[in-house]
Amino acid sequence: DVPLYPMAQVQVKKADMVCVIGTSLQVYPAAGLIYEVFPKIPIFIIDPGQPSFTHRDSIRFIPMTATKGVPYWIDTYLSKNM
Repeated sequence: DVPLYPMAQVQVKKADMVCVIGTSLQVYPAAGLIYEVFPKIPIFIIDPGQPSFTHRDSIRFIPMTATKGVPYWIDTYLSKNM
């Protein structure tokens, strides 16, 4: 059970960028949030393994642990969009 799932759905639909950190995207319902993101919105997945969710051109995988991947994402992608 994800108590704030409905609120998370609303927020993901409003996002201009989504970053998913440290998950295989196999645990539902939380993993389903990725399907709520509008098609052209960039999605960044930071995880040492590559999740099976790969059917969107807007996905960028950062194959690192969170401690290394988050700073990389901020420096490489986030700071350019601020």
